[in-house]
Amino acid sequence: MFGAVTPQGNPAVFQVTANRQVIARERITLDDKCQSGNTLTLVVGSDEALTVSRKGTFSGSASAGPTTEPDGRIATFSDQVTGKFNKARTQFTVTWHNVTTVKDPATGMSDTCDSGTVSFTAID
Repeated sequence: MFGAVTPQGNPAVFQVTANRQVIARERITLDDKCQSGNTLTLVVGSDEALTVSRKGTFSGSASAGPTTEPDGRIATFSDQVTGKFNKARTQFTVTWHNVTTVKDPATGMSDTCDSGTVSFTAID
């Protein structure tokens, strides 16, 4: 397991195979700033494996939705992640970006929320 605290002050964890060739799953908490002025705090991630190249790099993207939230709003999510291990593969730098769109069918209003680029180092 690799972990970090992001510059936003939130946790990020990564399950990595013993040979450090695959990132099996990842979870991160992000604060997305919305056009409305609100902030969404989200836990995002994936159980889809990210293959680590011979040079120690990895990348992936995912999207989900639309999903109906308990309050009736409809959300869609999009994530992009890139990273690179150090030579010893004891840590890696990560860049994560999330965009979430929330639509309220009752009012017809839509709000786009963006984490911006969140970069950090995860350590074994």
